[in-house]
Amino acid sequence: MSFWINWHDFRKRKILSVLKGDTFLPFYICVAHDRIVKHNLLGRVMGSAVLADDPNVALELLNNISEDSMFGNRSVYSNELLIETLSHDMKLSDSYGIRTFFGLSSNNEIKYTNEWYQSMLALEIKTSTMEEFKKIAFFNHLIFKKETNKQ
Repeated sequence: MSFWINWHDFRKRKILSVLKGDTFLPFYICVAHDRIVKHNLLGRVMGSAVLADDPNVALELLNNISEDSMFGNRSVYSNELLIETLSHDMKLSDSYGIRTFFGLSSNNEIKYTNEWYQSMLALEIKTSTMEEFKKIAFFNHLIFKKETNKQ
């Protein structure tokens, strides 16, 4: 149990340090002050199965098999883990799904047409706040507010 507490405290200090701009997290999370943009596991599953045509990788992701890269093991941080880790200092105020549909089209030519782009942008904006689509978006944008009544 003490390992969990120590790891939890380290992770919390690291994330809070990043949110203050003191350091950076080297694992597919972009942090700016009170905002976190991160890869979303279910979006990665969709991307592996549909875009990369590799259902085996998608299954490995779903089965929590560690994914190695040239940079080492990739850590997947769920939204729930980040919210819980920051819960004593910050509160989640909003969240969005980013890039839910844009990357799914294999027709790259159409992506350069204004009509398709504007329609896709409208679709992405509309679905970015819908819970069903946040779950399968490639990225999640989490916005936190500092707790002002905490001592």
